[in-house]
Amino acid sequence: MTAYLSGTGGRIAYEVHGAGPWIVLAHGGGLDRRMWRPQIPALAARYRVVAFDFRGQGESDAPETGYGPDDLLDDLRAVIDGLGIDRLHLAGLSQGAAIAQLYAVAHPDRVKTLILAGGSVTPTPPDPAFVAHLMRLNALMEEGDATAVLRANLEGPLIAQSKGTPNWPLIEEIMLSQPLPQMRDPRRGTYPLPPVEAAARLREHPLPLLIVDGERDLPGILARGDYLLATVPGARRVILPNAGHLSNLDQPDLFNAALLAFLDEHERS
Repeated sequence: MTAYLSGTGGRIAYEVHGAGPWIVLAHGGGLDRRMWRPQIPALAARYRVVAFDFRGQGESDAPETGYGPDDLLDDLRAVIDGLGIDRLHLAGLSQGAAIAQLYAVAHPDRVKTLILAGGSVTPTPPDPAFVAHLMRLNALMEEGDATAVLRANLEGPLIAQSKGTPNWPLIEEIMLSQPLPQMRDPRRGTYPLPPVEAAARLREHPLPLLIVDGERDLPGILARGDYLLATVPGARRVILPNAGHLSNLDQPDLFNAALLAFLDEHERS
């Protein structure tokens, strides 16, 4: 059942499932909390699972400005603080992984474990295909064609990797239903990128870190996982076969097994 919390960008939609230690799931850009449907039953059998929608996505409010990393970090903080969560496991995918990483380095005393899937904040070079994709999306936004933006994002180099998989209809449903408030955002394209020292801070104050990647993801994304594995003491990595950027949807059983093994180990310890 959908519930709502107040955040700086308006109401934040969320849902809670299960009982036990908290785990919060942060979805990817252009998606919403529905992307975690294949994970929630498996996790909720042992954990109290929170899935929420960042501002302007899913059922959360869509303000006309405020879509930079700091704003999305505010949304994550609002969910954690609003639910009174003191200590949690934190997982994110793609953009959600970057925001989860920023939260973890700002509040290392509150994060038990950090799971980063298909994304992170590192000083590695941007992937050329992804940069070209962002430029294409921006051009379509300038033209004001929301339908074309949504379709181009679905067909872009990250998401199209999942075509033909059993969860493709769910991916299509989620991505083509987004409200695209960024098109009305006067600050669009001017937000600063996440600070790259987030990776250095994980090295200096390491948390239990699991990196999950799909073997078919873009080289630039996989390079981020390489960097973190080599940089953060004790970091672990799982590369899922026959999975692209949305590894949790392409290989949900393998993804769930990797998460649960990691979470259970640290809960026992």
